[in-house]
Amino acid sequence: MDYGVVADGKWSLSCKVGLAWPERLELGTGEEIGKLGKSDDFDMHLTFRHANPDLVEWATERTKDVKDTFSHEDDIVCGTMSYHREWNSKDGLDGRPASILFDLYTPHEVMTSMVRFAENGRFVKSLTLEVRGLEYGWAPDGSIKKWADNADNKMLPVVNVSYELPLLEEPEPDYDDDETKAHRVPQTAVGADLAPLMREMLKFQKWALYALAIIAGAALWMRLR
Repeated sequence: MDYGVVADGKWSLSCKVGLAWPERLELGTGEEIGKLGKSDDFDMHLTFRHANPDLVEWATERTKDVKDTFSHEDDIVCGTMSYHREWNSKDGLDGRPASILFDLYTPHEVMTSMVRFAENGRFVKSLTLEVRGLEYGWAPDGSIKKWADNADNKMLPVVNVSYELPLLEEPEPDYDDDETKAHRVPQTAVGADLAPLMREMLKFQKWALYALAIIAGAALWMRLR
């Protein structure tokens, strides 16, 4: 996952994503994402952005005509899913594959926490989105989704987002320079306080298991005497 400052001067987090197996998305243009075997050349990218009221209002207006049997009057647009067809320059020297981009509008407090986590090596592990306008395919478990009109209707609203963050940062590489290592110590509450506490708990649990094993062995020896 990459993070940096975007045009509005605020942080964003961006990464390449894919469908969880056996999820599959069939597009009206004939493209398929997540199918078994060799997939077509297709990109999927996701970006967490600050929730700008004007941007949310624009996305809500832009997707208001999307039909969905599961839509509800309480739905609040918190992002968009947009389709971008393959493009190649006339001279054949430049081009880009077809892609689907997810833009998620994230409250300031949440965005600040996610950037801080990213700075300490903790990135989103998995993500679940609720998107209006997709249809279900033939699979009884609902794993096949269809975007039948993506050629004409190139944007759908995201109305719910949930994601999983790892509790601990990724392992630090080995440094020969102790001073460099000291400067790399995580500074977030989770990295600086909770991680050492959990390590001490694991040590305690290990010695507790040893003590139980000794007690069990002694009891067995007394019984066999």
